[in-house]
Amino acid sequence: MNVNLGRFITGAILILGVLVLVNGLIRGMKENAPIPTQYIMHFRADINEKKDGVVVVNQDRFPWPDPVFTISNLYEYKYPGHFRAGTSAELPFANFRDREGHPFPGVAQFNDFDIRTATMAHVR
Repeated sequence: MNVNLGRFITGAILILGVLVLVNGLIRGMKENAPIPTQYIMHFRADINEKKDGVVVVNQDRFPWPDPVFTISNLYEYKYPGHFRAGTSAELPFANFRDREGHPFPGVAQFNDFDIRTATMAHVR
């Protein structure tokens, strides 16, 4: 009787150990997954207090590689490098230019804001 109980306890411990390892592996795969190739970007964008720029907050769990910020579907600013997850940055309106190189005229013309990267876009 003691031999069967010992085998039962040993088997239960082995099965529990395997379940814990598999759970840890699955959790690790989810947390360390690569950036999705197509993803909806989540952000918050507010005009700053001086009304001379916009404050952008990355609300995703991953960085945005080389994002392009667009105001009014015309004026663009290419952010250098990665925009890290959970961070914010103040982007001056003077950095936003149209295709001819003219600067953004000011907050009176601000009616739309968008962000995109090579693989991600904000879906409205």
